Amino acid sequence: MKDARQLGWLVFGCVSFAVGCGQAPSGDQYPTVSKVDAIKAQQALENAVAPDPMTDAVPNPTNANLNGEKKSDADDADSKPAQSPVSENVATKADSKDETEVVKPAAPKQTPKLLIAEKDFSTTAPENSLRVTFDDVDLEKVFEIKESELSKDTTQHFPQWLRKLDGQKVRMRGFMYPPFQASELVGFTLTRDTSACCFGPNPKVCYLIDVWMKKGKTTDYIENRPFDVVGVFHIGEEVAPGKLYTIDDAVVIPK
Repeated sequence: MKDARQLGWLVFGCVSFAVGCGQAPSGDQYPTVSKVDAIKAQQALENAVAPDPMTDAVPNPTNANLNGEKKSDADDADSKPAQSPVSENVATKADSKDETEVVKPAAPKQTPKLLIAEKDFSTTAPENSLRVTFDDVDLEKVFEIKESELSKDTTQHFPQWLRKLDGQKVRMRGFMYPPFQASELVGFTLTRDTSACCFGPNPKVCYLIDVWMKKGKTTDYIENRPFDVVGVFHIGEEVAPGKLYTIDDAVVIPK
């Protein structure tokens, strides 16, 4: 069965080859076209313009005349405007602009007036910590400035006695801002008083100090009762609640 199938395919291939290799038509069977007629036919094809399928109207040729001759570059140049009205208008405005336009310089920032040029702090237990109060670091008491006028630039004008507090161990007294949990706090916010803590208006930037406990130490929430915090005081560059002043490596003294 397999041999018969192969024999059939062989016979089909031979017949196909014989048909495909038939005698080609002789040369006199093709029509003869002269070279001149061929060139004219090619030019007519290039110059032909297809009608609009929507209106059957034949558009006017743009680069060819009725005789099939192309326009010269000079004719195209004569038919175009020398410059676009928009470009000419822009060029005219640019030429008329005063090149010596004066730019007003920005007004220099005013240095806040310093109210406290010198200040000393007493030492206290434990470890000779500096006794510091919220009033000591209240910028509205250090400078003649309002809370709304504070900016990042204000920290550059801190007096030397205030800058020296950065990195010093201090002891501050205040209230605990209500945290999200009641026990085992590793950090909290120390506020000046309960009005800044709970139901009063928004507290001053200087009245919110973030406190981080000493490693391995925690504290519980102390509600509506003043207490002391002992830790290392830091001054930041950002004038924002909890970021201008911070205390770390802290311990809480409840009484």
